[in-house]
Amino acid sequence: MPFWFLALATATLGVVTLVLGRGFLVPLAVALLIFVLFTAGVDALSRLRVGGRRLPRWAAMVLATIITFAAAGLVGWLVVDQVRAIAAATPAYLDEFEDAVRALAARFGAAGSADRIVAGIEAGVDSLGKSEFVSAATGVAAGILAAMAFIFLYVVFLLIDRPLFPAKLRAMFDRPEDGARALRVARSVGRNVQRYILIKVIAGFLTAVLAWAVMRAVGLDFAETFALFTFLLDFIPNIGSVVAAALPVLVAILQFDSLGPLLLVGFGLAIVHLGVGYLVEPLLYGRSLNLSPLVVIVSLVFWASVWGLVGMFLAVPIMTSIMILCAHVPRLQRIALLLSADGSLDTMLADTAADDAADFGARQG
Repeated sequence: MPFWFLALATATLGVVTLVLGRGFLVPLAVALLIFVLFTAGVDALSRLRVGGRRLPRWAAMVLATIITFAAAGLVGWLVVDQVRAIAAATPAYLDEFEDAVRALAARFGAAGSADRIVAGIEAGVDSLGKSEFVSAATGVAAGILAAMAFIFLYVVFLLIDRPLFPAKLRAMFDRPEDGARALRVARSVGRNVQRYILIKVIAGFLTAVLAWAVMRAVGLDFAETFALFTFLLDFIPNIGSVVAAALPVLVAILQFDSLGPLLLVGFGLAIVHLGVGYLVEPLLYGRSLNLSPLVVIVSLVFWASVWGLVGMFLAVPIMTSIMILCAHVPRLQRIALLLSADGSLDTMLADTAADDAADFGARQG
């Protein structure tokens, strides 16, 4: 059977599995991402020295758990507080929007059309009764809580299984050197995904803080909400920054009567996103993220069509893992070259080469 036919059949089966198994695979993929981020935090904390001694592994895990739950609690409190603020301000913003529609229609001599649009908006708001809204919100909340419960269980059992994984991976191969090689490749994938996530967390936090400072200085409503959106959307390359900057500008159009604050919000957020995205992040990444920009965009579209919004968050980590795995399989190295930004395998093979040298040195010693 030709290799190209086998590869095409495998790819087709893989896409079908991704689509049909979305309900099962999405929580598992999110759990893997959280697991990678959590273990990166545990590894970093375990390298801390207290009184000249390294922090014990169990203490690092307890501390990482406390930090994780504290951060989740802070975000939850912020979301609840901002939802209340948005609910209280919604009527005023609806009035502002209706006035803007009337003014725009009057400028083009279509006052009758403006009245029909405004009447339609008011009818739509009135038709959304409180009971229907509560029922819909309850259903969405129940779905989110169920997914979070599965994700939490996955993460717990991944943490339990982590110490046993190296032995299991080695046992899958007949030759010990093949098992050791596979383990080094798995560690290389893990390190690259950890590095990507940690850099995105740092860059996203910096972008969110600077964006919040700009919005707060201008006096924009819901600055905290938009800062949280900025942090989350920063995990979606290119598209996320555009959306994170556009939402505050739309609110500024409705909130401010003059052009000055609107320009300050627009230009200020553009400077923040461009500065962090094109100056800070490349310095942090160096050559560690070697994905082609075209591959990033295509992967965003593909994973968004397969897994929705969650797929956009997972697109880059998944493609980075695929590229590294292909780089270590001789028959798939051409695929890795196509996915890479510079057409070189040196960066992708550097981690395992260093591990090979370390193992050789250990054996010689």
